[in-house]
Amino acid sequence: MKTLSVLAAVLLCVSPALAQTTTRIEASEGSPLSIGETFTIQSQILGEVRRINVYAATGYADTTGLRLPVLYMPDGGIAEDFLHIAGLLQVSVMNGTMRPFLLVGIENTQRRRDLTGPTENPEDRKIAPTVGGSARFRQFIRSELMPVVNERYRTTSERAIVGESLAGLFIVETLFLEPDLFDTYIAFDPSLWWNNRHLVNGANDRLKNGALKGKALYLASSSEPELAELTGRLASVLKANAAAGVKWQYHPMPAEIHATIYHPAALAAFRSVFRPFGPDDLSAVDLYGLRTVSAQAIREAVGLERGDQKPASTDAIRARLHGRRATEISSSAAPVAPSSRSRAAILDITPPHVKSRDHPPRLRSAPLSHPSGASPFRP
Repeated sequence: MKTLSVLAAVLLCVSPALAQTTTRIEASEGSPLSIGETFTIQSQILGEVRRINVYAATGYADTTGLRLPVLYMPDGGIAEDFLHIAGLLQVSVMNGTMRPFLLVGIENTQRRRDLTGPTENPEDRKIAPTVGGSARFRQFIRSELMPVVNERYRTTSERAIVGESLAGLFIVETLFLEPDLFDTYIAFDPSLWWNNRHLVNGANDRLKNGALKGKALYLASSSEPELAELTGRLASVLKANAAAGVKWQYHPMPAEIHATIYHPAALAAFRSVFRPFGPDDLSAVDLYGLRTVSAQAIREAVGLERGDQKPASTDAIRARLHGRRATEISSSAAPVAPSSRSRAAILDITPPHVKSRDHPPRLRSAPLSHPSGASPFRP
């Protein structure tokens, strides 16, 4: 009897806890997480439908006067590199280490066709059924994509492009062949071995004609031996041709491999080439949508005349420069080890079914959501 009494007392003490663990927690139904907008273009130049993904920096949707410079990116699919670059842009703008941009991702259909130029090397032609389509892809960007982006969104005249591997090759080739297409070129581990190293071997002559003056180029390389060698050689040519007027930087990153370089290199690049404006940078006129502004006004807005310990955030600068609209804008702004793999193995770090993925076309824009089960990061 005594044993039964003890057991009953124990059960009485434990039962409330058991009851708590079985209480049902109410939760709403899941819904897609939207971070931007996606739409398609029926390209006459490429003869196919191309999907475009867009992310606008914090503050764009909450104001009507803010215009943004545009950062284009190949490999810009939702299951390619778009999400992690959009994340970098979001946090960098929020913490004040980068100017706000409109990110435009171009999703792949035939990556190795679009991002490679002509080649005389038979081995190069083995990487895909069709290669050498970079000129048409550039024409698509220039004549079809850019006009649509400028029509749909509030943009400035500033344009930049970022990419890695074959996208880096495309970026360097575009700088040499059509430098006026972008203002800033950012290339990580560019595949400069393409076509018997043609771009590197001919860089000296291309720099001497003065066509690249005023352009900005940011290069980074991983520990992949051939890519590091060729990127370093290109940097040496740039150094020897300082009179060409190219604003360039080269950042070797030997602690990274080809599969890991994109994210850390992009963070470093954005902090460097897209850092918030200084007090004497009159291009702030373009960024903040103002027709006229004095250097003194910019100095005051940045904080140089206010005794601030560090430059103001882009949101604060915009608010100060707009004067009477300061309260409106501020209220809507957010708080302030080397590999020995073959070239083919390097290119195949991201499986073809990911980077060559072709989604069914949509004829109108829709919220940009992450599809269930698809990873935005490379394996």
